[in-house]
Amino acid sequence: MSVLREYFYKCCVVTLFILSLLLPSEGVANNSLTFATHTRAPLSLFLQEILQQALKPYNKSVSVVEMPGRRVIQQVNSGVMIGDAARIADFKLISNDDTSNYLRVNEAVALTRIVMITKKSLQIEHPSWYMVNQGSVAYLRGSMRLRLKVESKNRVPVSTSIQALKMLARDRVRSVVMFEDIARKLIRKESLLSMKLVIHSPKIDSFNLYTYIHKDHAELVPLLEESLKEIKRNGIYKKIADKYHFTMTKPLGKTNS
Repeated sequence: MSVLREYFYKCCVVTLFILSLLLPSEGVANNSLTFATHTRAPLSLFLQEILQQALKPYNKSVSVVEMPGRRVIQQVNSGVMIGDAARIADFKLISNDDTSNYLRVNEAVALTRIVMITKKSLQIEHPSWYMVNQGSVAYLRGSMRLRLKVESKNRVPVSTSIQALKMLARDRVRSVVMFEDIARKLIRKESLLSMKLVIHSPKIDSFNLYTYIHKDHAELVPLLEESLKEIKRNGIYKKIADKYHFTMTKPLGKTNS
């Protein structure tokens, strides 16, 4: 009897192992692909629509899930999520977390323009990273490039862009740095913010963002690169960018300006 039980147990273990290999992970279920991102709406919504259009010819359905920056890296690098929707070009070089399973899609998915925001009472003639670092700075947690540009003594990472702007309006920080498109939308929506805050011109930085794919799905990288190029050629990308008030990306290797 004990021999039969042991045989039955071994059969169950083998069956479960085979099923675990056949069943899709959370990030890849049939033709449904789930990306993670540390960005917030409207950028996260823009990314989802762009990636959906790019992968539509391959009958892939795309969803983009927002979560904290370090959790994104852990979920993607471990293979739970299929990819990281948007990171800077040299993200792997500056990350303090394990990104060994990250593969970059070498066609930009979005262009970000970084602006300095202060109270209207603070006069800034020439906005720059130097001027930003004259006091405390709120920025979105998980934005690694912004973190590197802001001196450690001035860093005030926050969970949401609206939280950063409200902190500024209440004099809890000297300035905020964030994506221009998001800043303009949030300030327009709230009369208190539009009354108290100013977005300084010109922008202090700009850079492309790129999608990263887990190496187990490396076959998607060239497909996504070509599809992103195609939707930029045929006007679909611009149509979505206009819808969300974003700007077209710059070619890889172009200087940030």
